[in-house]
Amino acid sequence: MQPNELTSLQEFNNIKNSEDLVLVYFHSDKCSVCHSLLPKIINFCEKYHIELFLVDSNKYPEIPSQNLIMSFPALFVYYKNFEIIKMVRFVDLTILQNKINEFRNEFGLRYNF
Repeated sequence: MQPNELTSLQEFNNIKNSEDLVLVYFHSDKCSVCHSLLPKIINFCEKYHIELFLVDSNKYPEIPSQNLIMSFPALFVYYKNFEIIKMVRFVDLTILQNKINEFRNEFGLRYNF
């Protein structure tokens, strides 16, 4: 799965309305953690069938700034325009998996874990 890159606020706002879970990963060129975490995020999304979108905060600074994101990496999971998970600066994939499991169980969403 190749992640999609968001290039505008309009695109960002449109994907938040998805009927499926979507993960938005904000990264910066100056963030070494962002670079090392990205392959793990891609694998996570492939494994758990979550659509992944990337925001290059250096190329498109209006997207993180309009969402008050000032630290990287930042990861958000949305479902039907609701932010259900937010992790900024410290991203723990085990916690992320547990939170997604809880959400999917609570709302009866299909998943393959």
